[in-house]
Amino acid sequence: MPSKRPDVGTSTSSSAGARPGPAASYLVECALGLEDVTASELAQRVGARLDGLTPGEGRFRYDGDIRRLLSLRTAQAVYRVVHLDVPRPRGLLGDAHFRALSEAMRAVCVRDRNLRFRSLRLAAAGADSAVMIRLRDALAGTLGLTAVGEEGDLLLRLRPAQRGGWEALIRLTPRPLATRAWRTHNYPGALNGAVAAAIVTLLVPRPGDVFVNAFCGSGTLLVERGLAGPAAQLIGIDREAQPLAYSRVHLAAAGVRSALLAQGDAVALPMPTASTTVITADLPFGHHIGHHAENLLVYRAALDEFARIARPGARLAALTHEATLMDRLTRDHPAWALHGMRRISLSGLTPRLYLLQRR
Repeated sequence: MPSKRPDVGTSTSSSAGARPGPAASYLVECALGLEDVTASELAQRVGARLDGLTPGEGRFRYDGDIRRLLSLRTAQAVYRVVHLDVPRPRGLLGDAHFRALSEAMRAVCVRDRNLRFRSLRLAAAGADSAVMIRLRDALAGTLGLTAVGEEGDLLLRLRPAQRGGWEALIRLTPRPLATRAWRTHNYPGALNGAVAAAIVTLLVPRPGDVFVNAFCGSGTLLVERGLAGPAAQLIGIDREAQPLAYSRVHLAAAGVRSALLAQGDAVALPMPTASTTVITADLPFGHHIGHHAENLLVYRAALDEFARIARPGARLAALTHEATLMDRLTRDHPAWALHGMRRISLSGLTPRLYLLQRR
């Protein structure tokens, strides 16, 4: 087995490992129900095409600058994929396979000195077995990292490969791409950043948008819309002062300077009639925020109020776990035409995303 190498948590070159080379295999992880959005972003932003798409993930080959993959807004995470032709994990401790795996992990670690990898986590079925612990500790020692059970910077996932053997998935970043640097407050029920970016993409951002985020919470949708490009106006409304305070902090941290925030009720918005082109609402789920009995009243009133402020042709995206209620309200609503519905898997919940247009 290779001897211990120097610490790779701090590279001396900002471009090490980032230059184009032979095409390597990668896996992009995305929210269930939004795979096509991430596939389109990958093609447009990076120029890579998926070889295969399965629920929650897609595979592709890429030979360009790895740092371009880190610009994906709708991806949960991106992994380098290494196939290892061994029948059992114990075979990964053999010299040739261990060397191939450790060198692939080293290449991920050293490509950018701005990304610091200090610890290693191994995620696999039987991760607490003697063989897996031995493999994790040996890799950590070789790479100069600290082996940890949870929250490791360098995440290595091991799983059986479909064509036999095992595949190693090496996450390219110390944290998932969906973990936004601007998020300093973890507000209960806050929307996942990558999911918010996908919702913004589905609404087709335009420079003339008057974008209103009702039930804005801690501002995830506002931030993602602000980062997606110019808009005529960005407005966030919430009835509670605390999430609005978080929104201000998050918008400032993300460099989104133009948003207006106001405390108010989503069923009585402080806006003129027919003044808005895009509306988003992360509606109360009845889990972290809201209760079903209250939602029965709020949802209908909110849809009617959204219709009041919306211009003809305005787009509405509403995310909710109250599927039965929302199905009934949107089926025959006089002002809103349903253009699409997606089932999304999100942190153990399966909300639905409704895409509507003002008649």
